[in-house]
Amino acid sequence: MCELAHDGPQRLGSIAAAIGLDLSTITSQVRGLERLVWRSARRPRPIGAAILSLTSVGRDVLERTSKHRRDRLDKALADWPDRDLAVLAHLLTDLNVSLNRLDGPLLIAGGVPELVV
Repeated sequence: MCELAHDGPQRLGSIAAAIGLDLSTITSQVRGLERLVWRSARRPRPIGAAILSLTSVGRDVLERTSKHRRDRLDKALADWPDRDLAVLAHLLTDLNVSLNRLDGPLLIAGGVPELVV
């Protein structure tokens, strides 16, 4: 959903490539989110050819989920000293740079991508 919110309507295959997942993995996930994601009226086959866009319901769920995560992080880090926060920020930046250099898909455990925040 983040890809659709950020980059707008796109093919499922493009979303899969952007997040480093196989199309077959993301296809089953999208089928479970159809009420939040709109597919083109023609519903092309294969599903990877469908153009997806985020509905207002999907955008609302994404915004609420993001706010909840930010609030939890704020609470968890509220009593951390500034020096430790700076070290964490530096290490997360390094981790993101390293993840962006990877050519392969994200690690999959039980069919669910392991995301690092």
